[in-house]
Amino acid sequence: MYVAFGLHTHAHAHAGRFPETQQLLFDGPELVAVASTVGLLLPSDEGWRWTCRAGIGLRLQEDPIWAVAHERFVVASFDGIVVGEPCAMQAVEALRRQVVLDVHVDRDGALWAVTSNGSASNSLWRSADGLAWEAHAPLPRPPLYERVRTAPSDARTIYVAGFVPPETIGERRDASVLASTDGGESFVEHRVPLDEGELTLFLLEVDPDDPTRLFARTLRDPAIRSIPERVLESRDGGATWTTRFEVPLFGGFAQVGETLFVGGRDPGEPPVGVPGAPPREVGLWRGEADAPLAHVLTDAQVKCLEARDDGLYACFGTPSPFVVGRSDDEGASFVSVLSFDEVVGPVACANDAPTVTRCAVEEDEHNREHFGLLDAGVPMDAGAGGASGGGCAVSASAPPSTTAWLVAIVAWLVSRRSARS
Repeated sequence: MYVAFGLHTHAHAHAGRFPETQQLLFDGPELVAVASTVGLLLPSDEGWRWTCRAGIGLRLQEDPIWAVAHERFVVASFDGIVVGEPCAMQAVEALRRQVVLDVHVDRDGALWAVTSNGSASNSLWRSADGLAWEAHAPLPRPPLYERVRTAPSDARTIYVAGFVPPETIGERRDASVLASTDGGESFVEHRVPLDEGELTLFLLEVDPDDPTRLFARTLRDPAIRSIPERVLESRDGGATWTTRFEVPLFGGFAQVGETLFVGGRDPGEPPVGVPGAPPREVGLWRGEADAPLAHVLTDAQVKCLEARDDGLYACFGTPSPFVVGRSDDEGASFVSVLSFDEVVGPVACANDAPTVTRCAVEEDEHNREHFGLLDAGVPMDAGAGGASGGGCAVSASAPPSTTAWLVAIVAWLVSRRSARS
């Protein structure tokens, strides 16, 4: 049963990013990985292990969207698509150096992705296996598209959503939703006015039975604490939208039949003297059909949600004693699926493993200290298969000028990806 107390001492704050779970990856009924701020966490016979972001081929400050298809991990990154197994992640050449903010698997196992390259041309991309990708359809400009979803009941129904960059600073934005009923051969665009302080519209899910019913959520400017983030619903293929729920800071969404679940992260203290600012509330809300959503779990941050046949899964933040849980009573209580105490070390990769970039020593040590493994005396070469450096070889450091340039680019990109959906 769910119990709330302080964060485990093994997952303590340190220089670098605080560990948190972000996305749950299933292959059929099996939970095969958990995406987190310290990389990809994978179950093993000894416990959970991590693969460093650099070892996957990601920048250290990315919070990418993952997918699992054809027994491969596929990840959308600031530098394109990376695909493979934990010790053999490789970049897709056709998408190298393109900004890809989302990857989605349709009901037939095909993968879809959208490029979002600022002023450059962008496209909707498709792959049958995650390895070979082709540009399926050009995307109109000036909108920047950031999410793609397909209808489970009709794979030819495709939605793409993003925002229209404002012409002047501070101008209220519009979202753009593209709808296709012919497999992406043609699209109809719907402009959706956003409220002041909202940056974009992220697609969440298409109803499993109705291809014209879909859900999305807004992303607010992180500097504006006085407005909530909204969960929106459309029943006409994205042409019109209604606000289904307002949450102080969005964490996750799931639909089970007519029951909706919305998770909330910690928004921080509301600003003083600002009437109408959302309260500091976290947890899980649940609602049936068109009824209001009730606050059913109030004492821990919910950072992702996934509805499966065996229950509702959630990523948890403080003060939960576990970071992934499962509920079989519609979110009233959760049992632990993953605690950071169960993380035993890095994935052991052979020295000649064909990863794009090997883990930097600093990242590996950072992860070990987060999980209390340095203090526990776990050796840096822990693992099997002749691996070194905890399963990661040392990567060469970039020169200072290159590092400064990368930091500037990453800061801009992170501002766009700042919150996951």
